[in-house]
Amino acid sequence: SSPIKKAFEEGLKQLRERGARLIIIDTAGRHKDEEGLMQEMGELNGFIHPDHVMLVIDANLGQSASSQAAAFSSKVKVGSVIITKLDGSGKGGGALSAVAYLKVPVSFIGVGEGLDDIEEFEASSFVSRLLGMGDLRSLIMAMQTAEKEQEESLERMASGRMTLDDMLSQIRAFRKMGPLSSVLEKLPLGGGLKIDQLTEEQGEERMKKWEVIIQSMNKKERSDPSILDSSRIRRIAKGSGTRPEDVKDMIRQYELLKKTMKNVRRNKRLVNLLGG
Repeated sequence: SSPIKKAFEEGLKQLRERGARLIIIDTAGRHKDEEGLMQEMGELNGFIHPDHVMLVIDANLGQSASSQAAAFSSKVKVGSVIITKLDGSGKGGGALSAVAYLKVPVSFIGVGEGLDDIEEFEASSFVSRLLGMGDLRSLIMAMQTAEKEQEESLERMASGRMTLDDMLSQIRAFRKMGPLSSVLEKLPLGGGLKIDQLTEEQGEERMKKWEVIIQSMNKKERSDPSILDSSRIRRIAKGSGTRPEDVKDMIRQYELLKKTMKNVRRNKRLVNLLGG
């Protein structure tokens, strides 16, 4: 038997002995014209005997997706399709030709590079995106999930007891919703709401820095940022691989957010006092 077959058989045996109930095998990407790689995939399929095969289709592939699907189906029995890179300019219309050829469902879509960016396929949302009508349903679900996870943090912030841990929690919740351009695309007529790539990348880089900076602080500093003097700031900057100016920038944003939350709380009390 071939070395590849022996490696797979040994790997599968070890995973089963460890009690693995689900084993996902991700093969390298390949084009229909790469005969050697296509042949290799057929051989892998022959000795692995998978329960389900998913064909991954790039949303930018266009109408050639159907010929790609035909080549793959000649080597393996495809059970469903995953459409990726829907966070880019491609809308995935061409990928539907692959689905039509194979007569199989779409199982998942990819809207980014992380694990959290893999979503279950929802036909109405997909069609809305395809027609440029946005995807409010997905946006609302993402917001509800983030809100549920951050409920305690929001309560502390609203009560005026905000800490840097709360700020970190909100940064993570916001980033979990995906890039800002992706959020805007989910709004109706979102095509009219654009953010240039440079601005988006700078904003994302800034939030990443803040996250690392806060993680480089000790518990006391995160609970009471007022103790952050120049010596502590230099130590935090060194530990997070950033500059003291970046730490000061994060502190300014924290103070601004805290002030905003206090104003919201004050206005809410005024409305209640006036019987609103």
